[in-house]
Amino acid sequence: MKNLPTLLLTLLLLSSVYAMDEVRVIDKLEYRNSIAYAVGEGKVFNGTYLTKHSNGNQRLHIDYVDGLKNGLSNSWHYNGKKKSKVVYQNNKKEGVETRWHYEGQKAEETNYVLGIKNGLSTEWHENGQKYRETNFVNGQGHRTQWRRDGRKAWSGDINTNERITNWDTIKKTFTCIGEDIEFSLGMQESGNYETYWKDVTLVGDLLTIPDYGEYKRKHLYSTLWNGDYGRASFNPNTKGRLIAEKKRYGKHKELQAKCK
Repeated sequence: MKNLPTLLLTLLLLSSVYAMDEVRVIDKLEYRNSIAYAVGEGKVFNGTYLTKHSNGNQRLHIDYVDGLKNGLSNSWHYNGKKKSKVVYQNNKKEGVETRWHYEGQKAEETNYVLGIKNGLSTEWHENGQKYRETNFVNGQGHRTQWRRDGRKAWSGDINTNERITNWDTIKKTFTCIGEDIEFSLGMQESGNYETYWKDVTLVGDLLTIPDYGEYKRKHLYSTLWNGDYGRASFNPNTKGRLIAEKKRYGKHKELQAKCK
């Protein structure tokens, strides 16, 4: 029994050495079924995964327990500025994830519960203007998006894949040589066609559309904005119809049109 304290101390030291051998810092991992392994080894990884950019600046810092991401995870841009931070619990994001643009401006704050987006998510353009705001409930919700100049671009519902399922409608009516006309912008998403009304400047018979694309044919025009494809059409009403020639144009360029 006199040797019991010595035996316990020896076991404690051995366990400490074993733990030090198990918890390591490496820069290469491989994944099998979402479990991390040290490259060339057959056991799950316990420790810290660190990588650097080619210029020597730190790139990633992620802690693993039993092959799963656990604890605070950080990433950095090539220029050394912070890129993101988030806490993981068994490979699932938990709490607020924060992201930054390359020059350091805040880019996003999104809340997670068990790896699923829940609560308010806010994103910003590089100039500080709000880009998107989404109220998530179990990964789906309602989103509003703004342009860099602060003007509202669109709003609608999104599913768990962040695909649009329903668009809110904003309507504007303009006058064309004494006749009322409407310019409508439609979105095709998941088989459902919704209508979105877009700002158009009309002076006399000159119609200016503040976006870019190609005029397809009479009453139909295609555009691209904020990375989403849409379809716009010049709709006739009971008083007259709007016609225009097929024409390419750039951002803030003019599309000639007239009422007939």
